[in-house]
Amino acid sequence: MRREHGIRPSVEHYACIVDLLGRVNRLKEAARIIADRRDEPGAMVWGALLGSRMIHCNVELAKKASRMLFELEPTNAGNYVLLAGIYAEAKMWDEVKRVKKVLEEKGLQKVPGCCWIEAKKRVYSIRSVDEVNPQIELVHALVVKLSEEMMEQGYVPETKSVLYELDTEEKQRRMLLGHSEK
Repeated sequence: MRREHGIRPSVEHYACIVDLLGRVNRLKEAARIIADRRDEPGAMVWGALLGSRMIHCNVELAKKASRMLFELEPTNAGNYVLLAGIYAEAKMWDEVKRVKKVLEEKGLQKVPGCCWIEAKKRVYSIRSVDEVNPQIELVHALVVKLSEEMMEQGYVPETKSVLYELDTEEKQRRMLLGHSEK
């Protein structure tokens, strides 16, 4: 990058490369890029690696990335939630409980998710938990209706990382309706 374009790669560049490699399951290459850096990769790069573990459920790399993240960002609940999700996907329920206990002991809470939708050239923000919105019941009803229409068209929610073992697909769908990532 430096030779061809005269640009010194920043932490953001490394995080993007690690994220892209992780998304296409080239985890060894992503880990090598981190190992080859002269300076500390930082939370952004380790977070990208941990996020790709979520996609591909590589528990060992997830542990390594999360250890680094817990040192760099000990109060970032999202890192703990990602690790718990990876353990859940691997059906390591005791580890899920352990991570959730650490969250509780540290008094950390995940920041509720948010998504945006554009309608009639206006952008609206919807939070997964939003008690102050006077139209929250209407919003939730619309989400249920849209989710049902999506499923009728063939949408299948990704339920591998649901943190609870549930009995039926219907329970899984209902649980995921309030999640900001659909």
